[in-house]
Amino acid sequence: MINVFKLFENSMVSGEDIKEPRFIADVFFYGALAYQRQKDNLRAVELLGNAIKKSPEAAMYYNNRGLIFQDLNKLEAAKKDLDKAIELDRDNPVYYENRYAIFFDLKKYQEAQNDLLKVISLGNSDLDIYASLALTYDVLNNFPKAAEYYDLVLRKNPNQTMILSNYAYALFELNQISKAIEMFERALVTDPAEVDILVGLAVLYHVDGKENKSKDLFQDIKIKTKYEAKKQLLETLEKEDYRFSSKFKAAWENCFSD
Repeated sequence: MINVFKLFENSMVSGEDIKEPRFIADVFFYGALAYQRQKDNLRAVELLGNAIKKSPEAAMYYNNRGLIFQDLNKLEAAKKDLDKAIELDRDNPVYYENRYAIFFDLKKYQEAQNDLLKVISLGNSDLDIYASLALTYDVLNNFPKAAEYYDLVLRKNPNQTMILSNYAYALFELNQISKAIEMFERALVTDPAEVDILVGLAVLYHVDGKENKSKDLFQDIKIKTKYEAKKQLLETLEKEDYRFSSKFKAAWENCFSD
């Protein structure tokens, strides 16, 4: 693909007359895709810029360049391109879904949620969309809605480890301890060495008065993961992008005060 693009590029340099701007733009676009597959994102961005100059009303070009900017961690540039893609094609759910991911990376969770709701309103009912929507409610501390959507996802796909774990944490926030334990136990079956499942279940067993089970999980943390069940563990995990509420942190610390 890159070799074909280079032939075209050489023909332009040699002065061959190609009068169709959209055709030229599409060649730049497919050249960008080829370079992107080769992990040359900077060259891909350059070629998409050329495509946009030739055909500035093509929403797809802005969308793809925005996704590359996201990969490059240039999130504001990524958002700007997705804004433009949506301005040009307001009924394409893919562009809202892609902008959702950028908003989420920017920690603009309400805007992220709005884009997911728009995706659903445009007819996309994929399970992944509802899972992502549950997560946005979760990070916005709307635990009843988060739990509702986690439950919806699990009814259709009951063995998703991350969803089971997230649902359990939301249920803990809602003081539904028995059901939270059930979700953590199901998650543990699917991934016996995931630290946030072990931590969550250890705390829930402690809250529920099952001290022996809680202590066994403290040992499992040491044996099955690279961590130790110390009071400062949650601080360490948060530096690695795990997320815990103040309520859960207090419950964790209570495990060490008895």
